[in-house]
Amino acid sequence: GNIIYVSGFRDSNPLLQLSGLAVHATPRLVPGTDTLDPNNGFTKQALGASAGSQILSGKIPYWNHYGGVGAPLLGEMQSAAMFPLTLLITLTNGVLLFNITLETIAGFFTYLFLRKLKIDWWAAVIAGAMFALNGTFAWLTNAVFNPIAFMPMMFYGIERILQKSEKSKVPSWIYFSLAISLSLYSGFPETAFIDALLACVWVIVRLAMINEKKAVVVNIKKVARGSVIGIGLSAPVLVAFLTYLPDANIGGHDGA
Repeated sequence: GNIIYVSGFRDSNPLLQLSGLAVHATPRLVPGTDTLDPNNGFTKQALGASAGSQILSGKIPYWNHYGGVGAPLLGEMQSAAMFPLTLLITLTNGVLLFNITLETIAGFFTYLFLRKLKIDWWAAVIAGAMFALNGTFAWLTNAVFNPIAFMPMMFYGIERILQKSEKSKVPSWIYFSLAISLSLYSGFPETAFIDALLACVWVIVRLAMINEKKAVVVNIKKVARGSVIGIGLSAPVLVAFLTYLPDANIGGHDGA
C-alpha cells in the first residue's frame, strides 16, 4: 500500500510539500496532495519533531518554544509529544515510517481480534490488510490518523477480558488499558473518544450474549478496572491537556 513511497518513486515528506523550502520539485503525474489536511506538516511533523528532539536531549516536552512567546506542547495534543512512536518523526522521512508502523499495528490487532472471534485465519488476514489500508489512513495523515491504530487493540483487549483463560499469566485487562492509554497519548482526543464509544457498544453487545448474571458483573468490573488503569496511565497528557484547554484557541470548535 505504501510501495510508491517506500520505493522512492515519490516522496510523501510533508516538509517538501508544505514548508516552502523545496526547489526544483517535479510535477506530479496526477495533481493534488497526499492528504486532505496539511496539518500532517504544520502540527504532526513540525511539533512532533520538536517533541522528539526534546526527549532525545533528556527533556520532558512540555513547551513549544517556537510558538510566539511560547505555548504548551504536550497539552496541545496534536504533537503527540509523549507518544513513543513520535521519536520516529525525528528520522529522515520519519512521518512515513510513523504512519506505516501505525498501519501495521492496526492490521495486526485486527487479525488478532478476529481470530479471538474464531474467524478463519485467511479471512482475518484479509480483514487486517483492509483495515490497515482504510480510507482515513489513506486520506488523513495528520494526527487524526494516530488513535485509529489502537481501536482494534482495544477490541482485542475486550475479547481477552471476556474470554479469559485460566492458564494465562498475563492480566486480561492489559491490552485494553494499553490501547486506551496509547490512544490518548497519540495526539487526537476526538478520534480516541469515537474509538471509546465503539468499544462501549461492543462491550454492551458482548455482555448481552452472556447468560450468567454473576459472569456479567465480573466482566463489567474487569472492563472498568482496565479503563481506570488506562486513563491513569494517561494522566500526564490528560492533565496537561485539560489545564491548557480553557485558555487555548480552539477555533471553530468552541461554544456548544
